[in-house]
Amino acid sequence: MLAVLAIACAGSESPRQPTDASPQEPDAPDAITPWEYAGTPSTPQFDQVLVEEAIQAALSEVLNLTGSAPLDAYSSLMGTADDYCPYYSELDGSVYWYGGCETSEGVSYQGYSFYEYYDDAPLFGEGSSISGPILNTQGTIILDDGTRFDMGGSTYTFEGPTSDNMYAWSTGVTGTFGWTGREDDETWMGGPVKPTIETVAYLWDIDGMGRYRAVSSTAGLTGLASAWNTVFLSGLTSMDDLGGYWPCPEEAAGSISVRSSEGHWFEVVYDVEQDEADGSWSIAPGLCDGCGQAYIDGVEVGEACSDFSILRDWGDQPW
Repeated sequence: MLAVLAIACAGSESPRQPTDASPQEPDAPDAITPWEYAGTPSTPQFDQVLVEEAIQAALSEVLNLTGSAPLDAYSSLMGTADDYCPYYSELDGSVYWYGGCETSEGVSYQGYSFYEYYDDAPLFGEGSSISGPILNTQGTIILDDGTRFDMGGSTYTFEGPTSDNMYAWSTGVTGTFGWTGREDDETWMGGPVKPTIETVAYLWDIDGMGRYRAVSSTAGLTGLASAWNTVFLSGLTSMDDLGGYWPCPEEAAGSISVRSSEGHWFEVVYDVEQDEADGSWSIAPGLCDGCGQAYIDGVEVGEACSDFSILRDWGDQPW
């Protein structure tokens, strides 16, 4: 056998060495090659009615799109766990589990999940006392009837006092949460609107002055009940006058972008501005009208007007 191996090795060719004919690295181009489109791009057509319709549809959804729905579903489903599935680790009130596994009742856990509950934490600065759960997960829980809850992202709901006369709520949903095979879900997870959203609401209760509300949201929403159904809110903030602190309750700060059916983004920029030095808010005379200037690619193309009171039309709490 050794002789055969020796003959075979002796007869084999040695590895080929590079030659001048070997492939060489290509030279970098002198200039960027332009992208040649197969067709003619459509010209953006600003439609004030459709932009305003989309913005109002988005504003009407903001206070409904909270982390409560996925967190409630998660808490309910965790009641199906048993002593062996999923595999738990707990530390200082935080719970981490991972699967896959199947419980004795036939419930399947796949992926992982990290759940933490904050209790009177100073999340809004020193002196605040905020409580609530946060869930970070990439997993699926499948019930014995085949119904499944898919979780991929992060969600939370926090609330609590931030000072003697101010109370705050904060919520967010990032990623995808929803049921498969469960048509009776009446929360936003069972509806057409799919959010990525972070929203904070405030309630001031000031002796001798009254109660004032504010909402600030950054959100990407699709599936809205409007012809142009994709909208992005960027730092959109709306307040009651707060004893003159907010210069125009009819107007907002921030911007809202609307995607047309042809894929063009129209950005509407509102007129309340904040001074970076002292944090005060102001608006130029004559602009307190609920309207913002609409732009595409930095070019002004018109205006769009909205009713922002829908963000503050709540009683003791926003959600």
